[in-house]
Amino acid sequence: MVDLPESHGKVLQDHITEGESIATVEYDGETTTAVSGRRLYQVEVDDAGVESVTAIGLDAVTRIDTERHPDEEQDAAGVIVGSVLSVAGLALAGFGLTQSSVKILLFVIGGILAITIGLVILATALDTEDGHAEIEVTTGTDEWELEVGLNSDLPETVSERVSRRAVPIDTVE
Repeated sequence: MVDLPESHGKVLQDHITEGESIATVEYDGETTTAVSGRRLYQVEVDDAGVESVTAIGLDAVTRIDTERHPDEEQDAAGVIVGSVLSVAGLALAGFGLTQSSVKILLFVIGGILAITIGLVILATALDTEDGHAEIEVTTGTDEWELEVGLNSDLPETVSERVSRRAVPIDTVE
């Protein structure tokens, strides 16, 4: 089971009914999402201790959509261009320091500008998003969107639990 903050675990335990057990829990650092045999829960507790709990009965769910988004790859061309431009800017600024008074200013400013542009390109190329899964749960009147970790088994558990709602509990293994 996922390590939950004590406040989240207590709030979740206070809201599940007798005989209900949690099948899967996902905690992303702010929000706890849990699935039981009967409900889908989302728990948030802010710094002031204010609790927010949303629960959807799985019997009310009419549709579940899941999308998995893999980790983004770094932009290799951007890394190369940014690195080359930064090194060239450093060389230009260094060369400028060996020149006469007016040339020093031009080469150093040009070098600093090239370094800055190169670092911006490099930072942009290295900025990637971690993979994640998006779940959209639809009831007759509402839609609820969740984002969980890429390797979470929450989407499959929700789908499985919703599909079981039409089958009497005694017949499910």
